[in-house]
Amino acid sequence: LAKLGAHVVAIDPSVEIVKVAHEYYTRTQRHSSLSSEDDSGSIDFRGGVSVEDLAQEYLEKKEALFDVVCILEVIEHTNDPHSLLSAASSLLKPPTSSSSNDADGESGGTLFLSTINQTLKSYAFAILGAEYIAQKLPVGTHSYSLFRSPLQVLELMKGVGLKERSE
Repeated sequence: LAKLGAHVVAIDPSVEIVKVAHEYYTRTQRHSSLSSEDDSGSIDFRGGVSVEDLAQEYLEKKEALFDVVCILEVIEHTNDPHSLLSAASSLLKPPTSSSSNDADGESGGTLFLSTINQTLKSYAFAILGAEYIAQKLPVGTHSYSLFRSPLQVLELMKGVGLKERSE
């Protein structure tokens, strides 16, 4: 997103994961096909920060809210997805008109969410395959009970006042 000109705040409760992400970004920037004049975006890397922490910080400072919040492959690692999604929702710019699906872009911020579906195939790939067979992830990284079906995700989102958009 930064390569496209966005100003990004990249967070994770793990300081180490953010350090690795920052190193990767720095390394790939040196080999990027985009010139520095094309890259008008920026990334603020912040380890040791949860979505809830960031939401509290922005509330206290009354800072500008976000056009886009991405929660990608995260909710399957939390015991309190309602708190996570509520905090993420509070970081979104509010709609500027009465309709939340205006074609002229007045719908406020957008939350992009992805997670592992709660299926046997997901269990086979994410847990058995990635953790035990390929050993690409530490054993215990995922818990099948925390995987969510699309319907469960929609219910969680509705529970914090978010709506699905199919545009």
